[in-house]
Amino acid sequence: MCGPLKKEEEFIEAYYKELYQTSNIHVVGWVDVESPEFIMMAKTCLGVVYPSCSEAGGGNVIVCMHAGLIPLVSYESSVDVEDFGVMFKENTVHTIKNAVQAMSNLPAGQLQQMSRKAWEFARAHHTREKFTDEYKKLVLGILEKAKSNESEKYR
Repeated sequence: MCGPLKKEEEFIEAYYKELYQTSNIHVVGWVDVESPEFIMMAKTCLGVVYPSCSEAGGGNVIVCMHAGLIPLVSYESSVDVEDFGVMFKENTVHTIKNAVQAMSNLPAGQLQQMSRKAWEFARAHHTREKFTDEYKKLVLGILEKAKSNESEKYR
């Protein structure tokens, strides 16, 4: 479990057992994505589980996809998982647990393929270059519309 949990007292209280008394969950706190610790986690983990209830683009999930991690996310995470991840039908412990267990039972070859597709999707759709191109198109479109509206005034 990565993130600044110390600031989330209610979350810790609600999920104390799962966070601190479950052998396969390790609370590590905030991790710099450029650190050796993150690289080691990305090499030893299958995916990123992110059951958000409110998000504006799921940047941390995208970063994990750039590292080849398979996304297991809620709809609210705002991350497209196509055929390389899992979109939770609902944000319940039961649904998330079943999704993680199902993922862990997939054949290694299928998991490698999903990991590769997640990485390829992130590289194709979530880079600085892609953002720059899309932002430029948006601004030019706005300027073109404003110019068109201005010329309409004088006709």
